[in-house]
Amino acid sequence: MSKKIYLIFLLILLCLFLCFPKKQEIILTETQKLDMDYYLTKKENNPNLFGVLEIPSLQIKNPIYQKEVKENHVDKNIQLLEETISNSFPSSVIVLASHSGNGTHAYFKNLYQMKENELIFFYYQDKKQEYRFFKKEEVEKTGTIYLENYEFPCLIFITCSKDKGNIQEVYYAKFIKNIT
Repeated sequence: MSKKIYLIFLLILLCLFLCFPKKQEIILTETQKLDMDYYLTKKENNPNLFGVLEIPSLQIKNPIYQKEVKENHVDKNIQLLEETISNSFPSSVIVLASHSGNGTHAYFKNLYQMKENELIFFYYQDKKQEYRFFKKEEVEKTGTIYLENYEFPCLIFITCSKDKGNIQEVYYAKFIKNIT
């Protein structure tokens, strides 16, 4: 009888271990850390950097590189796909993409955990901008994604679905205010 209880207890522990995901941290390279530090502290101007993305609840704080530099690639960093920044602020949009798997460059692997109204910060041209997540949609992988067009500035994140091989997820965050 005690062997059965012991075996059942072990099976329960194994199930709990397998059901609860392990926390996997993304480790930034020294170059990424230095680039981000220089950008945020203004110690040195790095023309290769576009900005910095921060999602506190997901422990994401990563440099975003200019589109034309080699570091701006989904296999190395969060990739800047599109940016339309204008003086007529309502049309501004920044589109970022990253992997969602388990690799060392899967920066968006936990985006699915974001809750509505979650805070997101984007550092751009000496300003810390506050955004709030408001919408997620799933689209079929066809090579083309048609994005929603809003009358306010947006950050848009694109990643693959963790569970559905033929689906990409698109996350929208609305600009709220400049903090600095």
